[in-house]
Amino acid sequence: MLAAWYIIRPVREQMGVQAGVEDLNYLFLGTLAATLLFTPVYGALVHLAPRRVILVALYSFLAINLIAFTFVLRAQPEVGPWTARLFYVWASAFNLFVMAAFTSLMADVWTLEQAKRVFGGIAVGGTAGAILGSTITATLTRHIGQEHLPLASAAFLVGAIVVLLQAERASARAHAKRNEPATDPAPSPFSWKSLVEGVTMTARSPYLLGIAVFMLCQTITGSFFYFQQARIVDRFVDGRAAQTQLFASINLWTNILTIVVQIFLTGRVIRALGVGPTLLLLPIIFTLGFLALELAPDEALLTTMVVVLVATRASNFALSKPARETLFTVIPRNEKYKAKGFVDTFIYRGGDAIGAVADKAVKGAEFGIVWIALPITTLWGATAIFLGARQRRLAHATNRENTLHPGPIEPVDLAATPVAGAARSPRGEPL
Repeated sequence: MLAAWYIIRPVREQMGVQAGVEDLNYLFLGTLAATLLFTPVYGALVHLAPRRVILVALYSFLAINLIAFTFVLRAQPEVGPWTARLFYVWASAFNLFVMAAFTSLMADVWTLEQAKRVFGGIAVGGTAGAILGSTITATLTRHIGQEHLPLASAAFLVGAIVVLLQAERASARAHAKRNEPATDPAPSPFSWKSLVEGVTMTARSPYLLGIAVFMLCQTITGSFFYFQQARIVDRFVDGRAAQTQLFASINLWTNILTIVVQIFLTGRVIRALGVGPTLLLLPIIFTLGFLALELAPDEALLTTMVVVLVATRASNFALSKPARETLFTVIPRNEKYKAKGFVDTFIYRGGDAIGAVADKAVKGAEFGIVWIALPITTLWGATAIFLGARQRRLAHATNRENTLHPGPIEPVDLAATPVAGAARSPRGEPL
């Protein structure tokens, strides 16, 4: 699955440049609009059939789209701006729904104890797939042409369908052999009802609100970097193939560094520093990256941009994201899926949109974007410290509850808590 995505991700980045760097901000808004449009549609479909059926239908539909894009790109010697814009928005939505469908199915296939054992291996496998996809694009673009890359992506997507079906069948056989019921389906975050409940839970919980602010700061500052990347590549790199290869090479080195850190450092860093300080690392690295781009001379600007992008992305994937996922382990399952669905979709895309508007507003200003980014990274870092302290407190409360009352802890019924609708820890304390 991730090989399929990382084959076309550099094509998406090049299409953003092809569509016009000055209009790239509007593509972020278009991506947000597509998310708002298709998320409830997908949420409604999930309730009509088993999730594995919906997943096969979704992946098959996206594979057919990729094949269609192959013919469209082959028919155009020079890709027009509207074709580039359509592909950019479509590929951004592709990433969101493919990943969301996969994580939802995995949550249904594995029990909690199984998940603890296998999710680390799955994450490493995903990074390996990202390396494979990036390598294919970086090495084959000049030989087969950019227009054939969507076809290669479609082939990997079909392979993902086959493997996921086999995994689901193996899980069902294992449950039947042990006379265990299948795991209850995870609540789908992709429906208007789940979205509204996710918004309500987040707004009433300082802890969940902190996670939302953390994600918002990250996506806003990340979008600032993204626009800087597009302008620098447009300025210093000529030709569609060369631009696509550069984007693929950045992805390749990012994922190589990510998998090295995941294997040798991630667990050690989180255990040694704790969740809060680990989350704090990414705002610090982003701040240093903004300063490096601001101070770099023109002849070193492209190299500086590549180094900064690899460092920030690898730090996010290998350190910040695992630590951020840890934040959701101390809240009830119902909140986890609904609030997390809201944060991972609408807060994420909303941050992109806010960053796009802010970048457009300050582009003509005399001061650099760094002076807008620094206050945001400061708020981001302060939120990381707050979340680390609150997560540690909630984890301690959960461990005490498990010690005093061995056995599974029932999810908290939010409607029955003393403060109506307020999010509570398993121990009953306000989050």
